Amino acid sequence: MAVDPAVSADEYETQFATNHVGHALLVKLLLSIMESTARRSGDVRIINLTSIAYEQAPKMGIDFATLRSSQEKLGGMIPGGKSSRYGQSKLAQMLYTQEVAKHHPEVTSVSVHPRFIMTGLLGNVDLMTKLPVLLISIGKRTPVKQGHFNQCWAATCKKSDLRSGEYYEPLGVIGERRTKQAKDQKLAEEL
Repeated sequence: MAVDPAVSADEYETQFATNHVGHALLVKLLLSIMESTARRSGDVRIINLTSIAYEQAPKMGIDFATLRSSQEKLGGMIPGGKSSRYGQSKLAQMLYTQEVAKHHPEVTSVSVHPRFIMTGLLGNVDLMTKLPVLLISIGKRTPVKQGHFNQCWAATCKKSDLRSGEYYEPLGVIGERRTKQAKDQKLAEEL
């Protein structure tokens, strides 16, 4: 999270590669099995971990033109590039989930925000990157031992309690998509 500009071994911006491309590839590889299982059992789920940090994505949402680079110049002063790159990857998880649900309706696909969990995720970021997260999260922090609750809820609740393609905030509440990019159907289709 919020790492310096870099690229993965496959030459994608590193946070996008880690938080989205790897997950999307795994889903792609398993999708035919998931669909056939869903036809037999009726309840197959994809649960993608996103974050409220999607709000920090750059103005265009996902900068497709520079994804095969470190995106060193992505973002502005506020949020900075580190946060913009991370937000872009989390927006991608949300939009990808929505598209999987649209194109593969037999599989339930949701994205979840785990809340603010004070793990070591912020341990390697500078104070100027860490400070906004610490301020925004006051009164909204979840103990590490409860950090998995929203994901486990999505995996184990009654299927009728889920709406495929939706974004869920803790605990089991459909989250409001607060940015234009999070509601952008064309951006989701392009992804």
